[in-house]
Amino acid sequence: MKTKNILKRSVKAMLIFTLLLSFVSCGDAAIDLVKEDTFANYQDAPVETILDAMCDDGDWSVATNDVGKKTVTFTGVISEAMHAKACVHLDKSRKTLWRLNAIKREIAIQRRDKLGDMPIGPEKSAADKEIRESVMNDYYDNFCKVGDAVELTWIVSPDGEHASHSTYSCDSFGKTKFSWIIAIAVQ
Repeated sequence: MKTKNILKRSVKAMLIFTLLLSFVSCGDAAIDLVKEDTFANYQDAPVETILDAMCDDGDWSVATNDVGKKTVTFTGVISEAMHAKACVHLDKSRKTLWRLNAIKREIAIQRRDKLGDMPIGPEKSAADKEIRESVMNDYYDNFCKVGDAVELTWIVSPDGEHASHSTYSCDSFGKTKFSWIIAIAVQ
């Protein structure tokens, strides 16, 4: 009798251990699938390599979303190296960057507030140039800002063989296309 109970408990314990192990290994397989995959326009570098170039403190997790699909999520923070690369890239396009609506809007607000009724002349021109430079420098400081959180999510196919990039978010990217961000990271 005692032997049967011990045997039953042993079988139960092994089943529970096997189930837990399979859940852990399924998560690792989904993460590995995404890490080894590539972004659509950047087939030469795996996702993991690109994200390591962009972020510090990277963390990967597996979950099930609201509709029952398995997701893989990467979270990290913008690295100093990524910020430096972004600034170099911005320098290359600085002549046209001031045309962005957000920058034009900020320059207009500061001109109104700081220049007001100042008469046209060298002083106003110098002040106007200072405003433009100040707005551009703020843009540089806040684009791909070191330490800003980054989150990307992929949805894994039911068979576990494929994953598709679903969402990304980072406050310091603004409305910048993610493909542009990747282009900076792989420079």
